[in-house]
Amino acid sequence: MLFRNKSKQPEGRRRPLAERQSPAAFSYYARPRTERSTTPREAGRRDSKQGLPVWEHLLQKFGLVILLIVVVVGLVSALSLSTNPRIIAVSGTSSQYFLHDNATYEQVGTSILSSSIWNRNKVTINPSSVSKQLKSRFPELADVSLALPFLGHRPIIYIQPQKPALIIASSHSGSYVVDEHGTALLATTELPATSQLDLPVVTDQAGLSVHSGTQILTADDVAFIVNVVAQLKAHNIAIESLTLPSGTSELDLRINGKPYFVKFNMRASLASARQQAGTFIAVKNRLENQHITPGQYIDVRVDGRAYYQ
Repeated sequence: MLFRNKSKQPEGRRRPLAERQSPAAFSYYARPRTERSTTPREAGRRDSKQGLPVWEHLLQKFGLVILLIVVVVGLVSALSLSTNPRIIAVSGTSSQYFLHDNATYEQVGTSILSSSIWNRNKVTINPSSVSKQLKSRFPELADVSLALPFLGHRPIIYIQPQKPALIIASSHSGSYVVDEHGTALLATTELPATSQLDLPVVTDQAGLSVHSGTQILTADDVAFIVNVVAQLKAHNIAIESLTLPSGTSELDLRINGKPYFVKFNMRASLASARQQAGTFIAVKNRLENQHITPGQYIDVRVDGRAYYQ
């Protein structure tokens, strides 16, 4: 069999492989014109997750921290307390009942508040403890309460005084202001120079041991003395002295310009105090009309009766 060799095409006329490939094959792998390569510098400026610039991302984080700091500082400032309290008397309280001025109460209040760091914050302060300390320092105060301001920083202390009733003078303990319950409030030497207490002075001859905060008389004893004094003042009878004799339940009273004294029974009722005072006034007027002056005493300790000598 005869075979014919295929004639070889001259190399100069053969197409290059690249020219024979379909142009569509290149279009599949072509990069879109809208996509632009990111340079390393630009990549460093963007956050990989959020697509935000790094400086904006850091600003968000530190902005939250700054906000938290501002909130904490504001809260601490709102809860802080001054150690300089404001003193306010309870409404309706007469100023003559206060045995110290406001400056003295404020000074002691400041000392109490400054004594503990816990008193400088609205959360940690103990208002009851502060009130008790102030009341202990000033027995003449009937009630003390501490109020915390909602927006301000200065605490308010409301005070209500006991009602002074008389002054008792003891040769052993000195003179003390006594309230209507019979409790010694404070020594007269501690009263401010401007104090003008118009109170009856009772001399104690029983040797009572008197100091601030102790009860030295009963409330009935004080009421008895106050009522007798009031009855005599209502009839313009000036009292020279009041005395509690030793070992008795007696009140001895002297009036101006008379050589005698009057004996009252303090263990009687309050109504009896008025009755005894009324008996004395009637006897005094009758003796003066008769030009009789007792040399020693007038005794009205028995209700409805009077004896004189």
